[in-house]
Parts: sequence; C-alpha cells; structure tokens
Amino acid sequence: MLIPAGKYKVIVNHSNRFSRDLPLLLNVAGFTGVRIHRGNTSKDTQGCILPGKNDKIGWVSYSTQYEQKIIDLIQSYQKCWITILPNFLIM
Repeated sequence: MLIPAGKYKVIVNHSNRFSRDLPLLLNVAGFTGVRIHRGNTSKDTQGCILPGKNDKIGWVSYSTQYEQKIIDLIQSYQKCWITILPNFLIM
C-alpha cells in the first residue's frame, strides 16, 4: 500500500521498534507508525519512507547518512511537514 497523497506533520520521537529517535508522520489515514528510517531495499520497510539516493534500480544508497540529515533538519525547526505526491502512471 502507498501512503495517501497529502501534507503530513512530522515529528521526531522514540521508536520502540528501532530503539532510537526517528521521524514520524502524523495522522496518515489507514496507517499507524509511518516513519522515515534507513534501509536499502523494499525488504527493509513495511510502508515507511527510506531516505537516500536511488542511484541503482531497487536499491537505496547512503540511507544511514540521509536518515541523520533528515533528523537534524526536522529538529532544527519548530514545525515540519512532508508532502507525499500522488502516485500516477505516465504512458
């Protein structure tokens, strides 16, 4: 399933599952616990956002570094939102 298109407030708080502070998207319809966390393939997520570079098909590079950069950015602002664009097919 895809995260529904929309604008979501993002906070950083402790994830019990990952045992560290991670970004969390709030009020995602039909979902709970949508986080931004490191990972390299679709096997590393159950619908969360994996940050990094998509420089190889099916692989996310530099995910650990990008996770920390995103956490630092979110924590430097009082409020933060992420916009999820709709998924569509271009033919």
